[in-house]
Amino acid sequence: MFIPSFPLDLFKEKKYIKGEIIKNEGDLCTSIGIILQGIISIVSITPDNKEFVINKLSIGEMFGENLIFLDNNHYPGTIICDQNCSIVFINKTNFISLLQNDLNFANYYLNYISNSFVSIQNRLKVLSQSTIKDKFLFYLKSEMQKTIKNFVIIKSQTNLAQYLNISRPSLSRIIKQLIKDKITGKYKKFSQGGKAKIAAMFVNKQISEEKLNLEYQLRGNSENEN
Repeated sequence: MFIPSFPLDLFKEKKYIKGEIIKNEGDLCTSIGIILQGIISIVSITPDNKEFVINKLSIGEMFGENLIFLDNNHYPGTIICDQNCSIVFINKTNFISLLQNDLNFANYYLNYISNSFVSIQNRLKVLSQSTIKDKFLFYLKSEMQKTIKNFVIIKSQTNLAQYLNISRPSLSRIIKQLIKDKITGKYKKFSQGGKAKIAAMFVNKQISEEKLNLEYQLRGNSENEN
């Protein structure tokens, strides 16, 4: 992802180690953060004391970009460093100055918030599905439509389970069942140690589109797609 350059007098760079809390839920947002290195998670604790992963962000992505302009500009979740990271912080005044005077940065920001909006809408559609099976199949189909490919690379079942807001064992069970029912297939690329390095899920081409639409339970979206 493109990372813009910054005038040295407009930002403050900070480094964090794995597991360190960057911002606590409820903290006031007074600057935006842009990740130069590493990965972070934004998490919240639900009323039944379960951890809900709001988002995961990596190099070139930002947080606080919308909050900083809100009246109630408090972080909705705790931001945690997943991998050692370096983050650039820009306060509101300098951020507005960059938007006004740096065309490359303005384009970067507008492109980023537009893509973020689409990503949020896609995740809400996934989470709105009523069962684990529906969520996973809807996710597969939407990802394949987005990449115009008939498979989806799954590097981490743990991360995918967090994205779908389900437990990892539940995700593993539904994947095994879908493969057994020949609705999906799985390809693994193994490392020298014998462990799967990359797994790709694909929808069985022999399954008709009509059956897929039934399995995905798109609830009215079928007419828009045809």
